[in-house]
Amino acid sequence: VHLLTQIASIYDSQRDYTRALEYLQRAQQIYVDSQRDSSSDHAQILFSIGCSYTKAGDTAKGFEYFKKYEDFYLKTFGETNLNYEEALYHIADTCYSLAQYKKALEYYQRCQHILKENVGNTHWKFVKCLLAISSTHHKLSEKSQAKQVFSQVTELMRVNRYENAKDLEDRIELLKLQLK
Repeated sequence: VHLLTQIASIYDSQRDYTRALEYLQRAQQIYVDSQRDSSSDHAQILFSIGCSYTKAGDTAKGFEYFKKYEDFYLKTFGETNLNYEEALYHIADTCYSLAQYKKALEYYQRCQHILKENVGNTHWKFVKCLLAISSTHHKLSEKSQAKQVFSQVTELMRVNRYENAKDLEDRIELLKLQLK
């Protein structure tokens, strides 16, 4: 399975998504046939298949696989588990990079809810998620929402100390420039 996914990755880097999908689907079938389809490796294959379909231009099929990826994490870990939140965030980032901003916003907001319930609204992951939400509102030309969320971020950064503050500060500076 590992070899198949590596070959798929090579084809993906060459933008030969048809061949990448061929190898990813073979790897997925091995998991299904061996009844080991509950492993996180299988989940990653589902996500990669979704990415390949969307890159190939078949967004509907891509999102079908993103949904399978999401469902895997939901079934395995439960809705309030941070692994599920990470899966949603991963899908949101992919949607954002594909200019599917409304879909990205939906996923980011779901992440925000899970993070708020599990780690609170002062955790650095929550702040990172708020930054993504603000940026997505900006991309959707929803300037007032973007600024409102951004002000929450700056207030959280003002009153809290974060280990990875440099990364958050860099993201804030970029967004600050975009919101002007």
